[in-house]
Amino acid sequence: MGANERRVARQPGTDPALAGVLPELIFNATPEDLRALAEKAFGRRAAEPDEVRLEHLHTSVDSAAERQQVLRMLREAGRVTFQQLVADADAQAVVVVRFMVLLELFRDRVVSLDQPVPLGELTVTWADGESQAEEIEDR
Repeated sequence: MGANERRVARQPGTDPALAGVLPELIFNATPEDLRALAEKAFGRRAAEPDEVRLEHLHTSVDSAAERQQVLRMLREAGRVTFQQLVADADAQAVVVVRFMVLLELFRDRVVSLDQPVPLGELTVTWADGESQAEEIEDR
């Protein structure tokens, strides 16, 4: 601070050498012109969609078919890991749908989930017999 105590900031203002470079600004817009510009700027564009569309998604997953696949695998094996359930998944959306199916089955107490360590392997066990499988499939 001691070395800079004698420095003085430049005074703002127009440099006389640049005074004639820019043309004089002339306002010729009417209040109606300004209103029209504001309406255009703040108005809703006609091209905006009124609803969310899903055509841009690359994959579509049949959740009912995925539910049947999970139920079939659980009935056949009785106990599987999550990795085994998603081993044949060809898209990330299929993995997500199958996980959601597991959560629904867990909520309905159809399966039990076991994960001994955080972020470890998730083991899914079929909780009840064949009668419950048929009831779930009917839903």
